[in-house]
Amino acid sequence: MRDVARAAGVSVSTVSRVLDERLPTSRSASADKIRQVARELGYRRDYVASSLRRGDTGTLGVLVPRLTDAVTAMLFEEIARAAARRGYFAIVATCGDSKEQEKNAVESLLDRRVDGLIMSTCRLDDPLPQALRERDVPHVLALRTDGFSPSSVGDDELGGYLATRHLIDLGHRDIGLIGGPDFASNARNRRKGFERAMQEAGLRIEADWCCHSDFNIASGEQQGMKILSQPHRPSALFAVNDETGDWRPGGRAPAGPGDWRRSLAGGIQRYSAGEQTARGADFGQNAAGAYRQQCG
Repeated sequence: MRDVARAAGVSVSTVSRVLDERLPTSRSASADKIRQVARELGYRRDYVASSLRRGDTGTLGVLVPRLTDAVTAMLFEEIARAAARRGYFAIVATCGDSKEQEKNAVESLLDRRVDGLIMSTCRLDDPLPQALRERDVPHVLALRTDGFSPSSVGDDELGGYLATRHLIDLGHRDIGLIGGPDFASNARNRRKGFERAMQEAGLRIEADWCCHSDFNIASGEQQGMKILSQPHRPSALFAVNDETGDWRPGGRAPAGPGDWRRSLAGGIQRYSAGEQTARGADFGQNAAGAYRQQCG
């Protein structure tokens, strides 16, 4: 950095401010000259020295259940982009739906000195968010919430309500539910929305047509086929997320008035890839914004 300052004819502190990725980019002639000199000299920031000087590492830990889920993958990508714009580097870890793996992953990230966490793994029966609050670890919950920590979540009850209303408006009266795990706030609230729409329409909720799944295709298919194999079966199914609804009986899309239709939490019959991207991007941006507010 001293070499850059000497060649550009400015102070070391000025070079430090101009090349600090966390600060707004200056477009002055002096700043442009500093960046040009830095490129010509092959300057690379020493992150270890910077972290020792500032007391932080410029890294953000992101914890998701899995990256095979399109929404969580897109969530991470948007968090990583938002973090990069602020000079942070995002590191992702996965833990499935295991509380023990979640705890181990969090401790591993903290051992590597991440400055904070964004997690889409929160369980309603999970003591981890409270433990992070007690330890003053900056963190934000995404997609799911415990009701206390800063969170980036959608109105899941409204989503479940609108999706079910969509099926009712199509003329369906016998509607089943492929729910998610009851420990997840988004699954529980989407089920509440389903129940509210059914009750408002005066429709009976058949217990045999409602089940829990593990938020993945295999589990959704297993539970869905269990419902559809009954002698008296529903004409439609509401699946609480993309993964649990991404399958077809017999491996093909059925046809005919008695076959089931798929509707997801956005209140429309199917989500396109573009709509999935918008959801993941929105939650990622909001989570990154909440983290910035928490850290000042």
